[in-house]
Amino acid sequence: METEEVKLDDGAFVPRGYQLEMLEASLAGNIIIAMDTGSGKTPIAVLRIAVELERCPTYKSVWFLCPKVTLAQQQFRVLQKMLPGTLCKVLVGSDGCDLWKSQSIWDEVLLNARVVVCTPEILYNALSHGFVKISGIALLVFDEAHYCKDRHPANRILSGFYHPSRLQGKEVPHILGLTASPTFGNGTRGLETIEKNLDSICRTPRLNREELMRYTHQPLLIQQSFSYDSVPVSPLLDSLIREFRKESIYDDPWIKYLKANNKLDPRKLSDAILKGQTYCRDQLRTLFQAANTVHVDLGPWACEYYLLYSIDQFRTKQKDSFYTSSLDQDESNYLSTFFERLDTTPVFSLQPPNTQTVTSKVNVLIEILQKELSPTQEARNRDFGSYDFIGSELTGIVFVETRVAVCVLKRLLETHPLVSTRLRLGLSFGSSTHSKRKSMICDYILKDKSIEPIEDVLDGLRSKEKNLLVTTNVVEEGIDVTACNTVICFDQSPNLVSFVQRRGRARDSRSKYYIMYSEPTNTGVSRWLELEREMKLKYMDHMRELSRLQSYELSQQGFREYLVESTGVSYASSNPVFVFDGDVQEGNGVCRIVLPTCIDETLRTFESSKSWTTERLLKADAAFEACIALHKAGLLNDHMLPIKDLNREESALYQIVEKRPHIVAVNPVFRPWSEVSRASQRSHPYFQCLVTVREGNKILMKMNLLMARIPSTIQTFELYIDPQTTLEVSFEDVLPVGALNLAAAERFTKVMLRSTFQSRIDMDEAILPIFFMPLDELDESWFLSEAKAIDTVLLSSCVLDASVGLVSDMTGKLFVPLGMQEVDLIEEATGTVTRRNMIRASALPKRYDFLHSDSFGDQVKANNACFLDPETSTMDRLPLQYAQFGRLIPSIQHKIHNALLAEQLNNTILAPASISSLPLILEAISAPVSRENVNYQRMEFLGDAVFKYYTVVTVLAQHLNYPESYLAYTKDLVVSNKSAALAAKEVGLDRFIMRERFTGAKWRPVYMKDVLSESVSDQGTCTEELSTKVLADVVEALIAAAYLDGHDTEPKVLAMLSILTCSGLRQKITWEPLASLGQKLRSAVPKLDLIPPVVQQLETITGHTFKLPALAVEALTHPGYLPLASEILGYSTNYQRLEFLGDAVLDMVVTRFIYSYNKSTPVPRMHLLRTAAVNQDILGYFAFRLGIEIETSELVDNAEASSNESSPGSDPSTRPNKLPHRATRRISLLQLLRHAPSIQLVKDFSDMQKRCEDLDIELSYALAHGKTYPWTLLASLDLGKVACDLIEATIGAIYIDSHGNLDICESWIARIGILPWLRRAMQQEVKVWHPKEELGVLADKEKVTYQMRGGDLKGTTECTLFVGKTKICQAHGASRKIAEMRAADIAVGLLSSRGSEQKAAAAAAAAAVVVPPSSTTSVVCG
Repeated sequence: METEEVKLDDGAFVPRGYQLEMLEASLAGNIIIAMDTGSGKTPIAVLRIAVELERCPTYKSVWFLCPKVTLAQQQFRVLQKMLPGTLCKVLVGSDGCDLWKSQSIWDEVLLNARVVVCTPEILYNALSHGFVKISGIALLVFDEAHYCKDRHPANRILSGFYHPSRLQGKEVPHILGLTASPTFGNGTRGLETIEKNLDSICRTPRLNREELMRYTHQPLLIQQSFSYDSVPVSPLLDSLIREFRKESIYDDPWIKYLKANNKLDPRKLSDAILKGQTYCRDQLRTLFQAANTVHVDLGPWACEYYLLYSIDQFRTKQKDSFYTSSLDQDESNYLSTFFERLDTTPVFSLQPPNTQTVTSKVNVLIEILQKELSPTQEARNRDFGSYDFIGSELTGIVFVETRVAVCVLKRLLETHPLVSTRLRLGLSFGSSTHSKRKSMICDYILKDKSIEPIEDVLDGLRSKEKNLLVTTNVVEEGIDVTACNTVICFDQSPNLVSFVQRRGRARDSRSKYYIMYSEPTNTGVSRWLELEREMKLKYMDHMRELSRLQSYELSQQGFREYLVESTGVSYASSNPVFVFDGDVQEGNGVCRIVLPTCIDETLRTFESSKSWTTERLLKADAAFEACIALHKAGLLNDHMLPIKDLNREESALYQIVEKRPHIVAVNPVFRPWSEVSRASQRSHPYFQCLVTVREGNKILMKMNLLMARIPSTIQTFELYIDPQTTLEVSFEDVLPVGALNLAAAERFTKVMLRSTFQSRIDMDEAILPIFFMPLDELDESWFLSEAKAIDTVLLSSCVLDASVGLVSDMTGKLFVPLGMQEVDLIEEATGTVTRRNMIRASALPKRYDFLHSDSFGDQVKANNACFLDPETSTMDRLPLQYAQFGRLIPSIQHKIHNALLAEQLNNTILAPASISSLPLILEAISAPVSRENVNYQRMEFLGDAVFKYYTVVTVLAQHLNYPESYLAYTKDLVVSNKSAALAAKEVGLDRFIMRERFTGAKWRPVYMKDVLSESVSDQGTCTEELSTKVLADVVEALIAAAYLDGHDTEPKVLAMLSILTCSGLRQKITWEPLASLGQKLRSAVPKLDLIPPVVQQLETITGHTFKLPALAVEALTHPGYLPLASEILGYSTNYQRLEFLGDAVLDMVVTRFIYSYNKSTPVPRMHLLRTAAVNQDILGYFAFRLGIEIETSELVDNAEASSNESSPGSDPSTRPNKLPHRATRRISLLQLLRHAPSIQLVKDFSDMQKRCEDLDIELSYALAHGKTYPWTLLASLDLGKVACDLIEATIGAIYIDSHGNLDICESWIARIGILPWLRRAMQQEVKVWHPKEELGVLADKEKVTYQMRGGDLKGTTECTLFVGKTKICQAHGASRKIAEMRAADIAVGLLSSRGSEQKAAAAAAAAAVVVPPSSTTSVVCG
């Protein structure tokens, strides 16, 4: 049978069925939980406290009462770890609580404390004096509830305050008792008394008894007898007895003091003499009594050791003492003189203990320890049967009656030759914490400096540094001791409670419970033997019953089946975690399954359809009902699998979407010229548009553009003529024209093109009807094909008039005339010099691409003037300005083409979106490869966030019962690049994506015959290929265009989303207005009757007041939060759905901020900025930095009480040891998280907090002033995903609560610290490259290799980084990620510095080169 101890430090605690049963019972009324030690009572109490804190008013608190100080301190540590966001206090007697005599002190002590852990006496005194009111307590938890009897302070709290208030109808706290033995004394009669006192019913798990049986067991009980044989008497003890009997009481300093001060009450003197009670005699009497007990139980060796130690400690303390009165000094001297008369010569303790110097009782203990230290297979078989056993190392406890015996026995075992080398001993005992207790010589051994704190001892036992604990009954009850395989009662248990509690410590598999007894005392042995027989019979009955139930369950497998007709899949029930009601054995039990909080609350709880005779069959039936409901709700598909495994129709779509190649066949780009041609042939009216060319503010030319179809908007654009000249072309005044000589317009346009493009123009063919006309009258001479002779007089004028045209030499090369100039020509044959008048001109560049500034080529070089012979040169008849405009026509025509393409797309496919800004459409369809002056990348950056944002809100609102994993899957299906690419293909968007670069060198005029010959069928043929990424990017860019088009853009965005959703997904998602979706989300939020305190704390942190507080609670609920407690409180959803929403809202706000902040920011940097602003590490860091300060108090040492001097007339005994001091405690946002008990989770948070605090100064500076983003520092925090999720969940909660107001969300995001950093990063050009990406650039073509060594243990992962085959550096980290990033960061620094050094060396070398003087160059013009 499997056994397992319930530990809170084993990681995330998952409550078992029997624990949930007890929690439910506690929430229904006052109960006493009676469960075996180690079965997990404390986790139930923690859950119960967490529930109570959320549903009670903030002015009330929970008091956790423990009968012992050690137990109180332990439970405080557990609560502090499990409830990190709750202010817990622990009060113990050593704090001087009994001396806090004013309400103000108590108010300071309890300031804002929600949970107080203390002993019952402290609360009783506080209630008695009115410092604490019973009505201000929400829940009283009584640990070790069997103490609530007679005059015990725990019972006096109930009888004096609880019961009277209840009888008067006043408000009283709820009560929860915890015990392993709900009785007292040696019988069971105390059960009714305990129940009555606690106003509770004793409950033990009944409905989940099978599970409890699997996780609990009883140890093997072994009775071990011993005899009190006579042993030698210690001479020192004998000397102590003799001297004490000889001592006269009249020599006592206190008697002498009373005689000398006869004014004192004479009765004090007579009483002291008659009773023999003085300070000195009390010291000697208690020392003798303790020594005698040690002698009887342990023997002369132990007795002598104890007395020698005590006397030596007394003498040491006497030397260091400061006496405040002569009486104190007289008493000290009296005791010193007494001890001087004793024979303190060691007799036994000079040698290690042996069988002759210890008692038979100790010898029996040594035998037991020897056996357990070296267990044999035969011994185990004899004790437990023939079952194979792999022995484990001893982990044991020895229970001893007195504290002195504990210390002495430990020392004895440490020196005993038979066991000393194999024992690693620790000790523990209770200590009086009363502020007025005097120091006694007999207790000096209890204050030995070598004694470790009990917490360290228990930690050593858990970590196996120690293997045996010697203790009093202090660890019987409640103290968290690791599971032991050996428990030894060196002294018999005084009652049934003690027997049960000690037995509960033996909770390891196949453990032993030794009870040592003396042979003459047969009556006690008989009582325990009878009790052991009863216990063993019950244990065996449990085993037989469990075996019978398991056999029956095997015979009942497959008892129900659910058939899905569409697939033929049948589903049989399984066995998850459940809660039971009713009586299973009687056949009327009901099993209730509670699914995790990620499931919608309407689909979270299901009951079995009928009664079964075992818990397992009930579980299977409940699981069966749950699966049917989940299938009907659409959370399981027809294959009874999660919806990610789609049905047939969805599966087909999935194959298309998810497994498509990166390159797909697409249609050729739509040619708008065909539309223009058809419009011109249908007698369509022509339109006129004024085209203006400027250089700066100077207008160079104006022309009329004539077309049958002119785009409604043609953006102004720039033309890059040469490196020094940039022109601007604008279009305005689009008007219809009446009578028009189209033939003349076409002819003039051809002439302009012919003047520069020459043979490319066929003057006899009709060109595309895109005509240009001058504003002045046409000159018929311009149309003549013959060039004219050079007019030297005209060229000689200072100002060239409009009749000057381009000049061509005898080879036909074109030049721009600059004027006439006399030049001396040298005849090569004779050397004769002749002066002639020559044409000075510059060659016309052959470049025709004026749309790209990087296409200058050789034109970047100076274009020197040359000289032409006027006799062999001719001049074009077309004026120079028109010829120059002709060179610009291909570039202008390309821009018109693009505008027509965008307009056609807007008027057809995108018509339902009603986009008013054609430039937005044009930018959205311009692929980067087209090299237009703008492309879709910036808009795609924004559109990606808009698409995700609208999709997430829609999916979330339309699937209120979907868990986060289903939502994420549906969202990914809609917004994936492949889905978007499929939608683009379906609507024909591929025909409108500009993906060809304009190059003037390849430009040819478009002739009408070519346009009209194009068939419609050719346009639908997939003859080209395109990346699916480009298709998806254009989809996202068009969504951004709709978002940016004007003010009220939501209808346009929704229309655009509807257009660009592929047909296979249109049934899965319906695009609705955000207001409608927000209303659905808000209507699904439950109303809260009780608002937990965490809501107000979250409001303080966020600066947002929640109208729907349940959203705040949901945002703070961890996925592992106990489902049952969520149901009881009325809000049962964890933060995953809100985190899903908040992630999209955060992306939307940050993307919008980056997009609009600076339009010149390069797109790659925009992506880097967004990644830097919203990554998991920085959000987690902000989650730790965000928090609130809670005013509280701390108990600090009272300086006056700790000083040796006292004020005149003051009584030192009335000054408390500690007083409250006003302080503040910071609670981070993460500490508000509601999660199931998990010390490991809390420890992880605490470790993260420590790392954040250690790096906070460095990180804060880097984020506020650094020139480089601290990637490596943030990664070193090693933060989990939970902190980041919490930030995003709060954003999602505020979004829904504010009716989807992004501006309010932006305020919270700014408050977090994200937007302030972004603003600074963009203003100051903070370097945001990730080290690994930057390293890849620096490495250029060489491969970067990360060679890892070490495991996953923190600090053990080593990374060696190579660039090519060269080792660059090494780095260490807590994980592979951190080690790699640190190595990359170091490598970037090294390679950057080397690069700088190489550049400096190259510059120095270049400067050292001697350049010879230039020679004279002559140019000869032939």
